[in-house]
Amino acid sequence: MAFLFLISVCGGAFAAIEIGDIRWQVPQPSGVRGKLVYTDVPNIDFGNDELQFPKFRIAAAIKNISSKPAEAGIVRCAFSMRLVRLDGTGESVWAVPFWTEERRFSKIKPGASAEMKIYHIDVAPFLKRLRASGYWPDAMKIQFMPEPRPGDNIVVSESLIENPKNNRVLP
Repeated sequence: MAFLFLISVCGGAFAAIEIGDIRWQVPQPSGVRGKLVYTDVPNIDFGNDELQFPKFRIAAAIKNISSKPAEAGIVRCAFSMRLVRLDGTGESVWAVPFWTEERRFSKIKPGASAEMKIYHIDVAPFLKRLRASGYWPDAMKIQFMPEPRPGDNIVVSESLIENPKNNRVLP
């Protein structure tokens, strides 16, 4: 189940940006060779190993809620996983973010929205090391934050998605 916190940036001379409607998406065949269609999902089955871990992307809406254009902005992203032991013992723990990135947007007109898509979160190397050490994720989280400007108030936006089979013991 995904949940969402909104991000609000308020500055005197700058445009105010709000990030909301963060969606986790998985690809589905479209019927056209080589073309995928992404659909929103409420949760993702993480599979049993890094080869079965699904491909996914994250789409987030960026809205300029001020009367001034938002120009040359940067949104920072951080991706982390909640880990559980493969043997089913112990509590789950949030790992520190293992992937970070900055996404840029050129201009968003007053009252307009843009969509930011995150495609290439390479989780396979991280998952391989996790499995070798006896852990596997039962939830994933992405966080967004705009680069602050003088006078900004910042609230971090995040979205969480869980594995519907999060209590299983993997072979």
